[in-house]
Amino acid sequence: MKKRTIKQFFASINYQNFSYTVFGSALVALGSTIHIHSDAADGGIVGMARVIEYYSGERIGFRFASLLLNILFYLIAWRLMNAKFISNMAVGTLCFLGFSYVFQTYLSLEIENVFFATLIGMVCIELGTGLMLRYGSAPNGEHVLSMAISKRGDIDFGWFNFIKDFIIILMFIPMVEKFSDIISSLVIMTIFTPILDFIATSPKKSSIKKSVEKNKRHWVAILITGFVIALVFAVATVYINDYYRADESRIEELSYETVEKTELDNGFTAYAPKGEIKAGFVFYPGAKVEYKSYAPLLEACADKGILCIVVKMPCNLAFLGMNKALNAIELYPDIENWYIGGHSLGGSMAASCAATNPDAFEGVVLLASYSTSSIEDLSVLSVYGDQDSVLNAEKYKKNKKNLPSDFVEYVIEGGNHAYFGMYGKQSGDGEATITNVDQITLTAGYIVEFILD
Repeated sequence: MKKRTIKQFFASINYQNFSYTVFGSALVALGSTIHIHSDAADGGIVGMARVIEYYSGERIGFRFASLLLNILFYLIAWRLMNAKFISNMAVGTLCFLGFSYVFQTYLSLEIENVFFATLIGMVCIELGTGLMLRYGSAPNGEHVLSMAISKRGDIDFGWFNFIKDFIIILMFIPMVEKFSDIISSLVIMTIFTPILDFIATSPKKSSIKKSVEKNKRHWVAILITGFVIALVFAVATVYINDYYRADESRIEELSYETVEKTELDNGFTAYAPKGEIKAGFVFYPGAKVEYKSYAPLLEACADKGILCIVVKMPCNLAFLGMNKALNAIELYPDIENWYIGGHSLGGSMAASCAATNPDAFEGVVLLASYSTSSIEDLSVLSVYGDQDSVLNAEKYKKNKKNLPSDFVEYVIEGGNHAYFGMYGKQSGDGEATITNVDQITLTAGYIVEFILD
């Protein structure tokens, strides 16, 4: 095999392809950086790496996750295609990684409006990726894999990217502030998927009209599928955003000077006694109830020496964050005795967390709630009001078998379902004959007695 001279090497380079590779990789890096700095949901390896970083509690960093994913996808693609195909694609990935490091480190590309951040970022990402793929390179390993699978004819390129990015974006649900941000990402991703497909896979010398006619059916199918999915999520958003909001003016009046409130990472709010901390208590809110509603109850407990942490649940639904208490207790390693509890659905999810992690907690507090999992080996306190019309009495009675035989039960005379928090009247609830403050005071007393005695 003859060795090529330096002159022959440079003569063999396709400078047109290389120019598109550099330009495209810069565009993709710019769009990805906008998404990262603006906290917009993202697909591809960038989105996967951000999801891994979030769910690992930042134990696996973004750049390390990106590197591992790129290596994995390149290895799979190498098994499907030849070395020349892989080496050409790798040039684009190296350019993208270089631009990404520079942009993310030295530029501030935050856009406050997440919708516009998603839109602008997606334009850059899809246009840049399309150009790179069209001219023989790729910004990331997952694009290399998708092209390899497409060239083998195993699955259409457009559908592969649509399904892949759709799944990744859904995993951003606990990471975004507004559920509507997910819908925006799904809609924008759906619109741009056919555009990426067109740029990347259309023959270079064919007319636009012929390319569109050839692929029109599956592009329309992608658009319809995406918009139907986005519509379903839009309806879900309306439902989720119709939640019970905390009565903050009244809550402020009931705050304790002996308690220090701290907003922690990952949606935790801690109410800590300024004196000695005797135990820890993690609390899960009821379904579609704002977590701030339980501040009076938790401050009353903290006033007696219990560190209380309330968890802000994704979409105000505790089943989307059932094991978040485990992350909360890691923030206070010096506290030995931890309890977990919650209101309504929050109580059931707290009990499920305790059932699967019995060594993490000493006991469970159920407010107008029941456990569908066995927690017989833990101490249990159950409190509900006799005017509660929301709690399912039959299920409450049926699931008593999951509690220890010596569990503690209190029935608050005149209490209802909503008055464990401070968020007003709840639909379908009974009329309380005691005040909201009285029910909270009684409940706090029961919890303090249960935990400290």
